[in-house]
Amino acid sequence: MKRNVTTLCYIEKDDAYLMLHRVKKENDINKDKWVGIGGHLEEGETPDECLLREVKEETGLTLHSYKARGFITFKSDEWGTEYIYLYTADEYSGEMIECNEGNLLFVPKNKVNDLPIWEGDKVFFRLLEERDDYFFLELSYKGEALVYQQVDGYLWRLKKCADEKYLDFNSKLLPTVDKNTMLGVRIPDIRKESKTFSKEYASKVFIKQLPHTYHEENILHMCIIGMYKDVDMCLEDLDKFLPYVNNWAVCDFPPPKILENDLDKVYEYVKKWIKDEHPYKVRYAMGLLMRFFLEDNFDTKYFDLVLNVSSDHYYIKMMQAWFFATAFTKHFDETYMYVKKNNFPDCIKKMTTQKVRDSLCISKEQKALVNEIMASNK
Repeated sequence: MKRNVTTLCYIEKDDAYLMLHRVKKENDINKDKWVGIGGHLEEGETPDECLLREVKEETGLTLHSYKARGFITFKSDEWGTEYIYLYTADEYSGEMIECNEGNLLFVPKNKVNDLPIWEGDKVFFRLLEERDDYFFLELSYKGEALVYQQVDGYLWRLKKCADEKYLDFNSKLLPTVDKNTMLGVRIPDIRKESKTFSKEYASKVFIKQLPHTYHEENILHMCIIGMYKDVDMCLEDLDKFLPYVNNWAVCDFPPPKILENDLDKVYEYVKKWIKDEHPYKVRYAMGLLMRFFLEDNFDTKYFDLVLNVSSDHYYIKMMQAWFFATAFTKHFDETYMYVKKNNFPDCIKKMTTQKVRDSLCISKEQKALVNEIMASNK
């Protein structure tokens, strides 16, 4: 079913918004109301492209500076559901034209609420003034009566699950994360929310709005990507998200199972990510090699990819050790011969030896061999 997706823009000048009094169209959901400038996305059009086209068509103006401010889910018992990308703009050129949908007028911001507008519009006008960050707003109407409003619904639901004791515990495990950007929500609760949120169109917008504010939002992001059914989309969205990862917990979140369906494509991304400057892109690439490429498709070329990474970053070195320790559990003889023939940095040797020592999947005899070969490896 085709969704009703639109853009809505408020052009600013001298502390006023350009408003459109919708008085010229019949059967208009906004009949006689004052609204911003916007319209429906055409096939294959992005929200930004729609914004620029609609502003040009309705006002004659060409925007030069604009900002995505929020996403509105508008639900009506009479008009159905509309998904609205909300923008403001403050730089433009051109001469204003007459609009065939209504009358254009710059209205002082402090007078806008006095106009005949949707009650929910007052909510997002307040948010536009109070917030600089991107927001999600859900508005539900019966007739013209606003019966429900919720700002950042997914985040509100997560915060209801927050536990201060868990926050204190979890923050100690994540020294690279500012505790002020953590809520203290357990993974099962985030997974539960992801199943609810992923069914909402707003989740598709959430994935594109980076960076997120909270650690739990990053986990939620990984949960949603983990439910993808398309390999290409999954890899593309991971590629966009990984530069914003700042800790091992998000990085090591179980990868999407759909990736197993096309490991050739995955490997192409792995080769790119493992050479990246961002440490958690590198770590994620090695994690994929460890999880997906040490089974029947095993090849010692993957060993070279991991060992050849040169970095002082603790969490990269730890993943290198984890990778080789895991390789010992799955292909002991091949891993043993590789370690014997190649020089390992001292820190990787120590970390790998420790992980092998702690493993329940390696025999005492094998642990002794690993300890011996790591100690003699030069």
